[in-house]
Amino acid sequence: MGSGKNTFGLLLIGSFKLLLAFLLLSVSIGLFTVMNRELGDEIRAVILDWQLKTASEIVNWFLSLLLSVHIEELQRIRAGTFVYSGLLLVEGIGLLMRKRWAEFLTIIVTGSLIPLEIRKMIAEISVVEVVVLLINTAILVYLVYILLRGYRRSKRIRSEVYDRSRSSSRILNR
Repeated sequence: MGSGKNTFGLLLIGSFKLLLAFLLLSVSIGLFTVMNRELGDEIRAVILDWQLKTASEIVNWFLSLLLSVHIEELQRIRAGTFVYSGLLLVEGIGLLMRKRWAEFLTIIVTGSLIPLEIRKMIAEISVVEVVVLLINTAILVYLVYILLRGYRRSKRIRSEVYDRSRSSSRILNR
């Protein structure tokens, strides 16, 4: 699948999806590690390892954020990041292999998440969310363009083959 012109774009998107998959998998594994120990002990160990002072505003903010999350919410986040990392892994590998099904899968998944990103952005806008929305929209538009162009090309080729076969049969019937 994919002509030489499309190869770079698919490789770029596939590599991006794999990078995200590994980052989310790392988060999921990290949450699994944290959840299987006492959360407070884990936080204290990290602070001691990094030799951070708890008086620091950033450390206090991070600690309050971690301690405000309930264990049930951490379990949902862990499960969600694990499943989504698997999906990104499948998308990324499929796109790197230039498989048509991966293009469709990426369009469906990315397209279905854009309304959620817009809804989240409406509630509270941030630079990160705008960038994520722009990247996902660009990926979606690019893959739809490739699929439509490929569809038109295959339709034209089928038409040419059909016309040739009809002209060949006329010559044979003479």
